[in-house]
Amino acid sequence: MEVHVPMAQEFYRVKLGLKKPFEIEKEWVEIKSLPNGFMTKTILVVCLILYLLSYAAIGDQLYEFLMFSEIKEPRMFNSVLNGEWWRVITPIFLHMNILHILFNMLWFKDLGNVIEFNFSVRFYLLFVLFVGLTSNLLQYIVQGPSFGGMSGVLYGMLGFLWVFKRAHANFSFGIPDRDMTIMLVWFVLCLTGF
Repeated sequence: MEVHVPMAQEFYRVKLGLKKPFEIEKEWVEIKSLPNGFMTKTILVVCLILYLLSYAAIGDQLYEFLMFSEIKEPRMFNSVLNGEWWRVITPIFLHMNILHILFNMLWFKDLGNVIEFNFSVRFYLLFVLFVGLTSNLLQYIVQGPSFGGMSGVLYGMLGFLWVFKRAHANFSFGIPDRDMTIMLVWFVLCLTGF
């Protein structure tokens, strides 16, 4: 008599009332198989160092130097127009609490590796800079100067990979639909203030 091991395991799992093991979507298995890209690691380390420095004595001054000016400016972008041009991009490297940086860096590591591995490092850097600049400027116009984080870049990466996968069906790396739905719901919740 031949015993089929997977069927026997499933039989006893059900009989014992054990939960079914969590299965990882094939898209994430492919993404996690990528090597860690140098540029992705570099940006991640910069974010972590700046976050840790925020707890040092110079933390407040450092964040004030890198964020848009908090001073009530007589006109928008006054500090940038007066030569402090770095403020349009540096807020992407700043994070406000442990959950903020943890959530952003976990997504950034995976999505960044996909883009860095499949496209050139130059494309990747230009993408991060362009999306970071655009999201920072829009957030400044809508919300004002008090913000930081990589969320705008992450949503740019998510959207890019989602559209690219739909346009190029043979592209190996896609985001599972369930995760895209969760991220879109999270985006709406954050956008509405919930």
